Amino acid sequence: MKKSLIFVLVFLVSIIQAQTVKIPLSNVIKERDGKQFYVHTVKQGQTVYSIAKAYNVSISEIYFENSNAKQGIAVGQKLWIPTVNKETEIKQETKNTKFDFFYHIAARNETFKHISSIYLIDERYLRLANPTLKEPLREGEYVKVPVESAFHILDGHPATETSSTNPVEQEGIDYSKNNADINSKKHKLPVTKTSQQAKTTSANTQKPVTFNPNIPVIPDYRHVVVMGETLASIAKKYHISVNELKAVNAGLVTAAQGQRLRLPVTAKIRGYHNPASQNLRKTKITTIKKEEITPNSDLEKQQPENIKNQQEFYFHKVKKKETLYSISRLYGVTLNDLYNSNRGLTKNIKIGQTIKVPKKKISHDYLIYIPPSKIRLKKLAKLYLISYTALKRRNPFIGHKVFAGQAVKIPVGPKAWIIPENNANQKLAEENSKHETFPIPLARCKKRERFHQHTYKVALMVPLYLEKTDSLDVEKFNQQQQDYFLPFRFVEFLEGALMAVDSIRSQGMHIELYVYDVDQKLTKTAEVLSKPELRNMNLIIGPFFSGSFEQVALFAQLFDIPIVNPLTFREEVVGKINNVIKIKPGITYQPELIANYILRYHHNDKVFLISQNSYKDADRIIVLQNDLISLLPATVNISNNGLINLGYQVALRNENYNKKSLVPSYVVEGKTIYPEFLKSFPDDSTRFANQLIRINYVNDSLHPFLNNASVMRNNLVLIYGDNKAFIMDVMNRLNRLTDTFNIQIVGLPEWERISNLDYKQLNNLKATYTGSYFVDYNNDTTINFIDKFINRFGTEPNKYGFDGFDISYYFFNILYNYGKNFLPCISSEHSKELTNIFHFKPSILNNAAYENSHWQLLHIENNRLTSLPDLSSDY
Repeated sequence: MKKSLIFVLVFLVSIIQAQTVKIPLSNVIKERDGKQFYVHTVKQGQTVYSIAKAYNVSISEIYFENSNAKQGIAVGQKLWIPTVNKETEIKQETKNTKFDFFYHIAARNETFKHISSIYLIDERYLRLANPTLKEPLREGEYVKVPVESAFHILDGHPATETSSTNPVEQEGIDYSKNNADINSKKHKLPVTKTSQQAKTTSANTQKPVTFNPNIPVIPDYRHVVVMGETLASIAKKYHISVNELKAVNAGLVTAAQGQRLRLPVTAKIRGYHNPASQNLRKTKITTIKKEEITPNSDLEKQQPENIKNQQEFYFHKVKKKETLYSISRLYGVTLNDLYNSNRGLTKNIKIGQTIKVPKKKISHDYLIYIPPSKIRLKKLAKLYLISYTALKRRNPFIGHKVFAGQAVKIPVGPKAWIIPENNANQKLAEENSKHETFPIPLARCKKRERFHQHTYKVALMVPLYLEKTDSLDVEKFNQQQQDYFLPFRFVEFLEGALMAVDSIRSQGMHIELYVYDVDQKLTKTAEVLSKPELRNMNLIIGPFFSGSFEQVALFAQLFDIPIVNPLTFREEVVGKINNVIKIKPGITYQPELIANYILRYHHNDKVFLISQNSYKDADRIIVLQNDLISLLPATVNISNNGLINLGYQVALRNENYNKKSLVPSYVVEGKTIYPEFLKSFPDDSTRFANQLIRINYVNDSLHPFLNNASVMRNNLVLIYGDNKAFIMDVMNRLNRLTDTFNIQIVGLPEWERISNLDYKQLNNLKATYTGSYFVDYNNDTTINFIDKFINRFGTEPNKYGFDGFDISYYFFNILYNYGKNFLPCISSEHSKELTNIFHFKPSILNNAAYENSHWQLLHIENNRLTSLPDLSSDY
């Protein structure tokens, strides 16, 4: 099939090339509407396509600037062609704009009001984001659609480094009255009123309810309108009023099938727990402006005492080694208490940073911690800066590892405000102290037959570079492998996904796969985002390139669509946008894996950690170093018999040594050994210090290794770095020492991405390294898949072919079994596919996004690459 496709493409290209006329750029440059243009005069044989190619612009750009060209061009006609193409222009715009947005390409005579109704945002923010655009919009104009995190910036508040994806941050936005007045006058929009005032106004004048960005919404839940539903029935379902529903959904007039509606935090959802809004739901407090509360308002009287007390704070200055966990323990408050009191706060705190800590009464001398996934008790003790012994004493029935859902009591610190309460209040106090919760309880994550009846829509955005096939260089293509030609570079990902569609349909799933050609061009991405069917997707896989992915992810967040990033290793991709799922595992999960690996295979080894210098990846190396220090035993015992025999071997190197003489002393692992003394205790052992040896290669070279390496046991060398020259130099020098020492190496953090390392040296050093995938060509399932792939597409699958199948099949299964709201359930759905192992966890950068946490350990020995047995108990 692929060979016939190539033949057709080559044939078409030969025809195109025969008709192509070389077009010189015009020397005439003029300005219009503040932009510069080439003025091109059409010559015989020229087409819009060939002119666009010559000036490196798209055909749509020529039509946009020359509307009469749509009916055809004539010889002698003047065409205005921008000197800077649209792709360059919008890339610069996305780089320079201080708020997050994605592009919408306007239809003919489209208005801001219509666009605001599509994306459910206030029309005012569209106008503020696009001050130079005028209505009615021209067909093809690029309109910036700001997302929720941009609203406070557009309202005149300074931009923050962290995007307001955290529900607590959204609730904390301060929309000043002055800004609201100014903006409403400028765009003739009414100023948002309080719920009390809105009731009175509605009763008297029946004016429509205005969208109110002040009202906090449930961040990770959307109601999808089904046939027959009305605004009244939806409001009744969630125990809110129609006006409340309209207030959090811009432009909402009626309920349309497929619409995704946001819900205020006062909404009641069966089985749903939203910790950030728990107090608001209990007290039914409406977010209003302080200036709008009248002196006689009863609202202030209705506020419970615990809400008033939240205005009292301690101000804590972060000290060395403190964590957010340890600060919460010190004062006996929860992490959510700290997040609620400090807008933009993350777990990455710095020395000297000031944190507001609410003064909170508690009834017990401990907090309850419930981990979302398995964690070592020793690691938990480090997080809270408490001794392992003290934590174990408070939790005598917990072993070395704490499992997901298991409650751990954390003793509070000396600044906690402990006031014993009666038994009736104790349950409430315990509930408030649980600071790790789930957006949807695990009990709801059950596979249900009813989900099998639904039809699911999935968008696959793959870089196919279809426009490149119009300019294929036949001679160059014949000289190169097709894998390096852009249109065929990622096509196997699509082919793998099609195999997954066949597999899941054979199980009874109803699925519609929409395929879009999306590469690094933002213009192509914007065209796809303007397609109406995309708003109704249940899942988006791709795009592959960072700029395009961010645009689509912002769009997906607005419509509450989970989006999968299939290829990137960058951890920032899950940092600020919700609903993102990162396939490649994060480096933060490696230290625990390496610790388990050492415990399993190298618990008696001498361990070395080598990095290129003292500053590159310093934070990650320190975490790994600390984990290894806590893991390794302080001392090891080596048998005296072995040391005596080694003494003889050392002595025999001296040609003048007489076998009848005493065995001289020698040094091993930095310790002086006296064999004659040990002969008195041959069956005993000698204790050696077993500290981790840290090596800064730029400063130390391999001298610390030579001074501390052991000839009595294996030497495990962890090489941390991504610089190929550094890695190869270390390997060369260690390889030369293998005649003297038993040496094995571990490559970190991402050696699978470093090409052309010396395989012979890797084999000699019995290298182990972390990998995101592994193809076992001896596995029957893999062999079967390869055969089917060849039969269908005429070629063996490459890495992208396996990835396309694994990723697609995993998420098709998740949709099929857990339904459209599957996202919180992927944490409990661990799976081993053909080449990938998926174990997703909420990202440490943003708990509304997910990241694969599973690295495979790949080992080279006896000229064979294998995957070591899984060190976790998840599969």
